Amino acid sequence: MVSGRLWKAYAHLTLDAVYGTLGLAALLIFFGALLLVPFGVGLFLVVPAARVLFWCSAAERRRYAATCGLYVAEPRLPAAANGPLRKALPAVLGNWALWRQVGYFLLLIPIACATSATIVVTFAVSATLAALPVYFRHLANGRARRSVR
Repeated sequence: MVSGRLWKAYAHLTLDAVYGTLGLAALLIFFGALLLVPFGVGLFLVVPAARVLFWCSAAERRRYAATCGLYVAEPRLPAAANGPLRKALPAVLGNWALWRQVGYFLLLIPIACATSATIVVTFAVSATLAALPVYFRHLANGRARRSVR
């Protein structure tokens, strides 16, 4: 009999790839906006990109609450982020919660790759071992056949 906790852990590890990709997309948007700041275009994109990053981290927190039963307090964007751009940009870029989330998503990418590969290998090995009796039955005397040329 398999417990519900095992399936929740499986769902959590399987969704790592999805949330890792989502976090990577959010980081690319954020860093792309930062790179465009010297050209003047990024000034208007940094605050919305930070909002996307906060949205992705909120989705990640909901995933942890649903699959692990773990509640993580949600950081907020500073109140100045909703104001004029000259006040919003320094408030957002000076917010430590934003940089913690950037670091988290940077660490999530290799961890998500490792857990996704582990899940795929685990199920591939178990499917191979389950099919082994069928394969073994077709071997001559339980041995592999050698082709003679």
